[in-house]
Amino acid sequence: ILHTSRGTTSAASSLQFTSDFVNSTMIRFDNYAGGAATVEWEVITGPNLTIQRGEQAYGTAIGGINVSINQVSLPNSFIIITNRLNTAAGASYVQGHWTGRFINNTSIELLRGQTGTAGNVSWQVVQWIGANVQNGSFSSAGTTGNDNLSSQINMSNSFLIFSRRITTGTTLAQTNIGGFIYNSTIISFYRQTASGTMFADWFVIENPVIRVKRGSFSVSSSN
Repeated sequence: ILHTSRGTTSAASSLQFTSDFVNSTMIRFDNYAGGAATVEWEVITGPNLTIQRGEQAYGTAIGGINVSINQVSLPNSFIIITNRLNTAAGASYVQGHWTGRFINNTSIELLRGQTGTAGNVSWQVVQWIGANVQNGSFSSAGTTGNDNLSSQINMSNSFLIFSRRITTGTTLAQTNIGGFIYNSTIISFYRQTASGTMFADWFVIENPVIRVKRGSFSVSSSN
């Protein structure tokens, strides 16, 4: 499951969602406040996909969680992270930003850069036989930075998935991180304003059976 959310409020308890399957024909989205928001979602299925998923509740002081998983093939696997946070404070939104990375082929590590609020972090470990997955961890105290891929990719068959965390900063300009594949050997990350250190745990997934188009779109304050 992949999803995004939007709404008219800045409350983290309304805008942050986790998702899961209720059964083979229904999915469920949960936030803490039950406030008005719109969730846009996609469910991806395929014969070569194997998914493990779970959700972990955490307390206000917890900044890291290790999770055991069934053994996966790391060159074919990646992690998707979502979260819901138990606070309406917009300045605490960043406390729901978690990263996920593989410790080894039977465990993953979840980290957030700022503590202080309780919530639930949700993870999906996707193993896609036939895909070639490269992964890494990026960090920068600035507004932009690059990371190198270990081997060249075909950009028409590749996409980027990443999770992020921030050590300080509360505004969207400081905490919202964008990322994209810059060329066949480099990925780039950016934010509008520097504050603290931004981290991204990333996965570049390449598979010859898919075709990928990408781009960016800028909006003004009136849009």
